[in-house]
Amino acid sequence: EFLSLVKKNYDENSSKKIIDAYEFLKKSYCVSGLYTLQFAEKIGENIMAQKLDYESVIIGLLYPIYKINNSFSSDFFDKDIKNIFVRLEKIENLNLSTHQDQLENIKKMFIALAKDVRVIIIKLCIEESKLSFLDKFDEIELAKYMQEVTDVYFPISQMIGLSQIKNAFGNAT
Repeated sequence: EFLSLVKKNYDENSSKKIIDAYEFLKKSYCVSGLYTLQFAEKIGENIMAQKLDYESVIIGLLYPIYKINNSFSSDFFDKDIKNIFVRLEKIENLNLSTHQDQLENIKKMFIALAKDVRVIIIKLCIEESKLSFLDKFDEIELAKYMQEVTDVYFPISQMIGLSQIKNAFGNAT
């Protein structure tokens, strides 16, 4: 189903690159927990729904493996993909569980660190994908995540006009 969606949304050359990445990566996912092949596919589907380029889909597929290993090293990924990943990592390192009066600064830093709108959209797609896997969170993680959705991800998706993602976040909270 995921590969059919890829072929439907991208030209032959871009589809081949996504499928090659998918095949290369699929052996590396966790069997259970959040960082599974199904989670990666959901991220890819959400990125495709936003009509982003094939590189963004590859980043979405790579994200769970990156979270498992805390790094990746492969000549399979070009410099552009690696640079986007570096920006995603910087955003992930922000302390999003902060006091209400600091939230505006956090949102501004989130956007400034991105430097490329794709980074923001990919990050929001990753977070939207987590909504389908809330059963993988323990109570404390879930409460923290839902607070981040309410305080950071929902307002940013609203601010940049991603209504599909904003609605998903709004429905979840």
